[in-house]
Amino acid sequence: MFGFGLKSKTENVLLDHFNYPVSDLKRHIFNALVKEGKSIGQNEYSIAIFYMMMNMNILAKPDEEMDIEYKRTDSEQKEINDFIDRNGKIIGQIMHLANSPETGIREMLKEIVKKSGMAKPDNRPVEEVKKERF
Repeated sequence: MFGFGLKSKTENVLLDHFNYPVSDLKRHIFNALVKEGKSIGQNEYSIAIFYMMMNMNILAKPDEEMDIEYKRTDSEQKEINDFIDRNGKIIGQIMHLANSPETGIREMLKEIVKKSGMAKPDNRPVEEVKKERF
């Protein structure tokens, strides 16, 4: 992706791999992540992966940790789990392109999966039928 700025390259990674455009609502967060990533030498894949994990982590927050009194429906929880599962698999497929350590990315993914309730604290899937996620 020669000839484009880091911000543009990162947005292209988000669109091409995750089919996830940066919304106007989260633009300031995205811009801050790009600025921080640039300052520590991260490439567009590292920044895109971190941005997606940030979004996954926010969704993974259990109901009891939310600031508002709201209980997710089973349908909403399934959508969240599907989002985390889908994007976690994509991260697993592209993390070799990032210049961040793969072990750190894998650890962050495991924590998100645990936080979402999709895995037990020892990282075993809640449903034994499910194979390794990432």
